[in-house]
Amino acid sequence: MRQAGIDIWKGLGSVTGTTLIYCPAKDRVNDWFEALYVHCATRYGVEGLDITHARYPRCSVPRGLFACVCSDCARAAASMGYDMDEMKGALHAGLERLRTVDARLLAQISRTGAGPFDYLHLLGTSSGVMDWFHFRADLITSKLKRFHTAVHAVAGTDFVFGSDTYPASLSMFVGHNHAAWAEFSDFASPLVSHISSFITHAFVAWARFLQEVNPALSETDALQVIYRFAGYDGMGLPETIAAYEFDQPEARLARILPLEELILRDLRKARLLLPPELPSYPIIHGTGWPRPAIDAIVQGADAAGHDGIVWQGTDELVDFELR
Repeated sequence: MRQAGIDIWKGLGSVTGTTLIYCPAKDRVNDWFEALYVHCATRYGVEGLDITHARYPRCSVPRGLFACVCSDCARAAASMGYDMDEMKGALHAGLERLRTVDARLLAQISRTGAGPFDYLHLLGTSSGVMDWFHFRADLITSKLKRFHTAVHAVAGTDFVFGSDTYPASLSMFVGHNHAAWAEFSDFASPLVSHISSFITHAFVAWARFLQEVNPALSETDALQVIYRFAGYDGMGLPETIAAYEFDQPEARLARILPLEELILRDLRKARLLLPPELPSYPIIHGTGWPRPAIDAIVQGADAAGHDGIVWQGTDELVDFELR
């Protein structure tokens, strides 16, 4: 479908709504999605499908980190070489250890250049925790491969089918393994425009969760632990939750944050982690972000090796009304 030289793609969702998850291990769920994608690829004259929400709930929903452990997920885990009971036990043990770890020690480690394995050592985390996140990413990958194969079987090899990616620093927490993207997607579109719901709300939700589990940890220290653990440290992010000013319009957040470095850190990681042969088109805001930051991000994305930009809004880019 082409109009005035513009390629029109169908944007379709999969697996999650805002906080709800349609279990990716359930046959009926996958049968329905496959039928939907095949239908859309063959009935509307489009040349490609871009799938979104093909993941677990966003990181700002902490309970989403521990879903799903139903019987279908357990069977899927076993078929893929994972042990659901072992993974659940490791997650419970890690949470209990987090309740008792010395808060001052946790804060001090975060100030001395800690990496993810330092936190794992401190918490005595077993391999089951890492297996949990690998299992979820492998499960999502296997289902998207199924949809990719089915769509290409009916629409042909020239048809474009793929999915956006969660910000690279947080992607494994929602089941996105950038290194596997070429197995089921004809492109990548790193979705970095949602700085509020995807990134900063996750910082705050995780910091509050840390304080709930270990009340001795101060708000400032909890945020610094999260920044360090997630790979966003050292860029001058807010030291308190109130400083995020979530009660103000979202455009205000773009002026509070070190926006250029925040976005480009994820875009550099994404390009390095994605298969080198896979085209990549980051999704960034052209509305509500300061124009100088937008220009710097576009230049940085190009320098990092991305192949173009998908605009989410264009108000900052044009001085006329689009119709």
